[in-house]
Amino acid sequence: MQLVGQVAINRMNSDARYFPNTLCQVIKYKIGKGCAFEFYCDGRSDRPVEVKRFEKAKKIATRAMNGEFKHLTKSLYFKKCSIVSRFFGKLKYLGREGNHCFYGEH
Repeated sequence: MQLVGQVAINRMNSDARYFPNTLCQVIKYKIGKGCAFEFYCDGRSDRPVEVKRFEKAKKIATRAMNGEFKHLTKSLYFKKCSIVSRFFGKLKYLGREGNHCFYGEH
């Protein structure tokens, strides 16, 4: 969660024109038919069901916004490592954490 939160912050702070400049816009950003952050357009309710996990996520998001995780990654992109995508082949691989691979621009 920390790394994914930092990716959102990195996008918001990026000089790249194609990333929005607010965190809400970054989270809601549409890519083709999908969303940059899958949970936003997965068709499920955004109402928290697992209260403890939601509270944990809010704490991590607050810490990310306060800059606590900026040392963890410079990544602007991430995906499940098992997903094959030509787009990610054009990026610089920066590392893996669990099932997620993180990338930056060359």
